[in-house]
Amino acid sequence: MLWWSRLYVIFLIGIVNLCEGSGKVRLVDVTTLTLYRDKYTTGRRSSPIPQIQCVGGSANGKFEPRVVQCYNRGYDGVDVQWECKAEMGD
Repeated sequence: MLWWSRLYVIFLIGIVNLCEGSGKVRLVDVTTLTLYRDKYTTGRRSSPIPQIQCVGGSANGKFEPRVVQCYNRGYDGVDVQWECKAEMGD
């Protein structure tokens, strides 16, 4: 009878592990990110921040694109390499 209870516990641990990992997406598997000027990030562990935010440079505050698209161009073993494009206004 003891081995049945051990088997049951192992089965439950396996089911819990399977269910926890099902909602995760690896960044290396993401092909495209689309970011919007007036939208905020969402996440379980951090506060929302703007998806697009100018943080410096000579154009700071002069132009902020409405939409930015970023494409996954590969993985170097450490980080995903992104190429981002936006339509610039006149």
